[in-house]
Amino acid sequence: KSMQNNIQKFKTIIIFAGIFLGIFCFIKISQAATHEVTNCTVANVQDAVEEAIAGEDSVYLNCASATWDTYVTITKGITIYGNGPTSTTITANNSALFNITLVNTDNFRMHDIGFTGTGGGLGLDTTLIRLRGTGDIGISAGTIWNSLRMDHLKFTNVSYGTFCFTIDIWNTIPYHPKALFDNITYTNTGPGAFIKIAGNNFTWTEADQYGTDYAIFIEDSTFYWSTPAFYNYLTDTEHGVRMVVRYNTFTNGSIQMHDTGSTPAARGNRIAEVYNNTFNCTGDCSSMLAIAMRGGGYIIHDNTIAGSYWTPGFAQIYRTTGPGYLGGACNGTPLRACNTDSYYHCTGGDKKWTGS
Repeated sequence: KSMQNNIQKFKTIIIFAGIFLGIFCFIKISQAATHEVTNCTVANVQDAVEEAIAGEDSVYLNCASATWDTYVTITKGITIYGNGPTSTTITANNSALFNITLVNTDNFRMHDIGFTGTGGGLGLDTTLIRLRGTGDIGISAGTIWNSLRMDHLKFTNVSYGTFCFTIDIWNTIPYHPKALFDNITYTNTGPGAFIKIAGNNFTWTEADQYGTDYAIFIEDSTFYWSTPAFYNYLTDTEHGVRMVVRYNTFTNGSIQMHDTGSTPAARGNRIAEVYNNTFNCTGDCSSMLAIAMRGGGYIIHDNTIAGSYWTPGFAQIYRTTGPGYLGGACNGTPLRACNTDSYYHCTGGDKKWTGS
C-alpha cells in the first residue's frame, strides 16, 4: 500500500509539473504582441515600432491609406504588415518611407502593403525603403542581417529616379546578407527601377557558392512597365553583390548590373543566377536587352524571352569598350590593366599593358 501511495504521489507531481509547464509555455508564447495602428501617421507608426519587442512583436497597419513626407526608423527585427497590397497604401511625398538598420541577429519581415509616390535621398540613393547594416564605412566594423523577407508588396507608378529598395554598401562587414523578395507586384506607366544594391568588394575573395542561400533572392514576382525604355530595370548592383532572380515575369523590363569601375573603387557584381523567368516586350525594345552580364559569373538557363529586345543577353566588360577607357577586344590584342580603383572605368590613373 505504501508503494501504491508513492506511485500515486509521483503521478500527481508529474501531472502538476505538466500543467505548470503548459501554463509557462502558453505565457511565453503569448508574449508576442501585435501593435495595431489605425491612423497611420509617421508618428503613430514610429511609436508602435518603438513599443514592439525585437524578435517577437508585429506592427499592424490597419488603415487604407496614408501620405508621408518623412520616414519611420527601424533598428530591430520585427514584422510590419498591412491589410493587403491593394488595401493598405502608403504614398511617398518626396521622402523615403522606411529607414531600416539591422544586425546579424535580427529577423525582419514586411508584407501586405502597397506603395506609390516619389521617394527621398537617403544613404545610397533616392528610395522608398532603405536597408543597411551597422558600422561606419571605412571606420568601424559592423554586422548585417542574415534573415530578411519582403513579400506580398505592391509598387505602383513609383516616380522615375526613385528605387523601391536600396541596400547600402556594407564594406566594413565581411560577409553577404541573405534576403528574400517574393510575391512583389511592380507596375509603372513610366521608366523606373526596383532595387539598387551596393555590396562588399571582399565577397570576391569568397568561394562562388552557387546554388546556396548565400545571396539576395528575387522570385515569384511580376514586374510590368507599360512602355519599353532602357531605364526599365529590376536591379542595379555592384561591389560584389550575389543575387538570384527566378520564377518572375517581366514586361518591357530587364535585369542589369555593373562591372568594376562603374563607381570608383567598386568591384563588379559577384555572381548572378537567372533562371525560369519570362521576359516579354510588347513594343519597341530595340534599345533594350533582357539580361545584362557585366562583372562576375553567371548561371543562366530556362528563361523565356519574347518580343523585339535588341538582344536576349549581353556580356560586357565596360571599361574596355569606350573612348578613353582601357580599350581592346576579344581579338588577341592584349588589354591594359588599371592599377587603381579610384577612377571611373579606369579612365585615369596609370594604365599599363598586360601583354607585349
